[in-house]
Amino acid sequence: MSSSSDLNGAPVVKLQPYEQLRLLREQTHVKTISKEIVGRQCIFFYSKNWIFDYSLDSTDKQWDITKQVYFRNVRKHKALAFALPYIVVQLALADTTNYLRAIVTYGEDITKMIGSMDHFIKREPGIRAWVEQPDFNWQASSIAELSNQILEDNNRFGEIQFYQYHEPFHAKLNGAWEVIQV
Repeated sequence: MSSSSDLNGAPVVKLQPYEQLRLLREQTHVKTISKEIVGRQCIFFYSKNWIFDYSLDSTDKQWDITKQVYFRNVRKHKALAFALPYIVVQLALADTTNYLRAIVTYGEDITKMIGSMDHFIKREPGIRAWVEQPDFNWQASSIAELSNQILEDNNRFGEIQFYQYHEPFHAKLNGAWEVIQV
């Protein structure tokens, strides 16, 4: 009498725990802004200097983002670790091939977020911050309007994308940027 594994003809392969975890994370559902951020306090960071000539998902210079505001764990100097959750909002400038990027941190309590940022923000002239309430509308028109309001500009934007850094094992920036759906 044959067992069910004999009927399939394929041997059962036992995976290492890290490999099982990696496969499990790859099979998770698509992340959305509504699941990640809606209902939380948000702080947007913008600068007119944060215009890049390449998209975050199509470059080998992914870590140029650290030229922007970044949040690092002072106890881990060897690898960049972020103390607050954040996403990157990438706005394609209309009529050019350039991209404006903003960083959004989010949390349940704005006072705790500001307390954490006091120790972690890289100082850079020209950064503008804006606090949004949990009921912020994450549609493209709202993001474009907010961007122009903060930068005191009148830019036209094409595609707007949201990114979150995903690194399963926090191994010295060996992860990748994931697009988050609205």
